[in-house]
Formats: sequence, structure tokens, C-alpha cells
Amino acid sequence: MKSLQDALSSQSKKQFFDRLSEEAYSNLPADVLTLFEGSDKDHRPYLVFDPLVVSSNFCQAIRKAAEEFWALSTSTAQIFQNLTDIEILEWGYPEDYVPQFLACNTPALEMRLDIAVNPIAFSQGQFQLSDFKVLEANAATPGFWAETFVFNTLIAEHFGYQCPNKHLGEVQTQDFVQYLKKAFPSYRHGKDVVYFSFPYAGAHEDILSFDARIGYFQQLGGKAKFLYTEDLVIETDIAKNVALKTPEGDVVQYLFLHYPNEWLVEDTGEMVSDHDFSTIPAARPWDYLQQLVLEHQLYRVPPIRSEVIQNKGFFAFLWEGVHSDRFDPDTQHWIKTLIPQTYCTYEEAKSHQLGQVWEKPIYGREGAGIVLWEDNEAVIDTYDPSFDDKDWYKNMLAVYQEDCPMPTYSFEDESLLLMFTVYLSSTGRATGIGCRAVPQSKRVIDAKQGLWIPVAL
Repeated sequence: MKSLQDALSSQSKKQFFDRLSEEAYSNLPADVLTLFEGSDKDHRPYLVFDPLVVSSNFCQAIRKAAEEFWALSTSTAQIFQNLTDIEILEWGYPEDYVPQFLACNTPALEMRLDIAVNPIAFSQGQFQLSDFKVLEANAATPGFWAETFVFNTLIAEHFGYQCPNKHLGEVQTQDFVQYLKKAFPSYRHGKDVVYFSFPYAGAHEDILSFDARIGYFQQLGGKAKFLYTEDLVIETDIAKNVALKTPEGDVVQYLFLHYPNEWLVEDTGEMVSDHDFSTIPAARPWDYLQQLVLEHQLYRVPPIRSEVIQNKGFFAFLWEGVHSDRFDPDTQHWIKTLIPQTYCTYEEAKSHQLGQVWEKPIYGREGAGIVLWEDNEAVIDTYDPSFDDKDWYKNMLAVYQEDCPMPTYSFEDESLLLMFTVYLSSTGRATGIGCRAVPQSKRVIDAKQGLWIPVAL
């Protein structure tokens, strides 16, 4: 694969980065070049520079598949409203989530779908819905805003291509505004502040993405502010009601919080105010936030319904419904069409004649903690010695998912394996299309080896 320094050696690409820094992100506390160089000690590049050229037919087909998945997942998610506490826990959802599962009707918000594409159909350019398999869904992941709605357009047009994602940031934001108005009738667009928040981190793409997202929102007349999650304050004065506030004392009522729920459940109090005057021991931030949500004092997105779909156990839940006739025939058809076979145990996967299956922790992120099993042997194992969260992942429930073939792409002297991503708006409309890649020999598209490839028409 071409090294970054070689890729940057041409004058045209140096001019592109100059324009990117000057026009798009001139005032941000992030080094755009560092983002693309990679900050790891091996300086892994973040993107492949030459765009992957696809057809309009492909974009139309993969968007259609993504929207059908949204319709399927949001309809079957309603079933969780009728499950008992015990049944919900059996599907891998923490006990901490149950009160919101049973009490909150706020619909799911935005998804990034990881999709495997039939390599034969991809090479021929002719597609059926069954050529697309949704491997997993991720709730409102931030990185796609910079990648898909900003960088992709700049890169594609720099090389003289048409970008399939141009102007879709506006579409995504329009649907988000409509979602706020519909889901929270008290929301007053242009008057109420929506706070956007994620944890302290060195991830430049998250910083750039939130800047882009807030910019789009403000262009549509919305009021928005950014706060790091650790700067949010939960006041628990015994003489007052619990309240979520900014460091300046302003009440936070509408909160877009990109903070994985499973992490938040484990936190012990970083977000709790130092001046806690309650006579009982301080609860976890999760407890306070859940109290505020249930009392309609805090309107938080993504809501718990998004967590229903994001949990990889949801895919096993759907396939269990196929084999037990839990769902109607039409629903079963769409599950078989769009979702790889997914089961709760390796033994169950083998009983359905699956030769190769991926073991995936139900709350795994960025390709971490997965194992490829073949004939009872782990042929790929991502638990290397430097894996910081090994115990956490090992102790987590996992699912076993059918191995799906993916297309390849030749870049310089390397063959890359391609996994596509499609982003859904708050109304389930398919908008941005992205692509991740990894050297074909590795097979695991993760944060350590995965590259982002801009997509062009």
C-alpha cells in the first residue's frame, strides 16, 4: 500500500490539504493532517486517498436495503415493550436499561449500518436486496459527519468526481429537527438549546464531526452548544430537585449524548457535582440521568430504543423469531433477506450448518474482541497482548454470526477487503454512503487496521 508520505508528495494533494485546512476546519483545536496520518506509533494512515468509484445503481440499491432494515428493526423493536423483565435480561440487556425499555416510547434515532455486499453482484453491477447483509447497527456514531458529509465531498471533487453524499448533511439535519419536534412536543426550535456532548478523547474525527453537525444544525436555525461529557454537572442538593447543568449553571434539557450506555452504567460519579449535599450516598450518573429522563426533565438522544437495535443480541433475537415463528411470514422474509444468521451460542450456529462464524461481543466496538471460528478452531483472534479491554470483552455476552463474503479493491500493490456503511437519518432515510477497508489477508475491519475510503460516482 502506498505510504502516506508518498501519497502526499504530489503538489495537487498538498494543495488539497491546504484547502481543507483553510476552507473547512481553520478554527478547530485539531490538526487535520494528524487525522489523516494516524496518531498511532506506526503512523497508520486514516484514509486511502484515491476515491472508490461506484455506480448510481449501487448507491440506490444499498440505500434501499438500509431503509428496509430500518423499517424491519424499528417495527420488531416494539416487541420489547411486551417482554417481561426476565425476557429482556435474557437477551443481554442490562437490568439498568429495563425502566426505560418499559416506560419510554421515544423512537430510535439515526443509525450507521455496516453492510456486506455480495462480491459477484458488486463486480457485475446488478443488485437484489438479498445481495446486502446488515452486519450490525450503531447508534448515532459521530465520525460519519466529518467523513461522509464533509471530507468525502472535498476529496471526490478534488479528484474530479461527483460525490454521492453531497448536500446530504442538510437532509440528515432536517430530519433531526423534525425528529426533535415530533418526539419532544415541548421542544421549541430556535429557542431551546440542544447540547451536543461526547467524552474527552484524542479522536480528531469526533471533534471535526461534532463541529460539522452543530454547524448544520445552526444553519437551520437551531440553537446548539458543545460540552464534553465530563463537564456536565449533576446537582443533587437535598433541598432541590436533581438537575443536569452546565458548569455555568444553565439547565440542560435537550442532550445529544454520544456516550455508550454500557460505559455510563459503569461510571461511579465523574459527572456528579462536588457540592453534593444529599444525605444518601451519591448514585451513579446513570441513575440520575435515568431519573431525569423518566420524569421528563431531560430529553436525551439517542434514546433507549436505539440501544435495543444496536445490541448485537438483537440480531440473534430476530433469528430466534424466525425459527420459533415469533414473527409473521413477511417479517421472517425480511430477516432472512437482510440479516446474516446470528445465534446466541456457537453450538446453535453449528446446528444450522454454518461453517464459519464470527464471535462478536454484543457491545463490541470498532471490530474489537471478535473471533472467527471454523470447525471448532479460532482461525482469527483479535485478543492480542496489547488489548486493553480484554477482560471486559471476554466477560461480555457474545453472538455468533454467519461469515459473509465482501468485495475487494486493488489499491497500489495491496488487495483490500471492502465493507460499506450507510447512514440513516432520524426518520429512517438512507443518506451518506461510506466505505471501510482492510488488507484482504487480515479479514478484520477494525480500528487498528481499517482504513476509510472516500466514495465517488
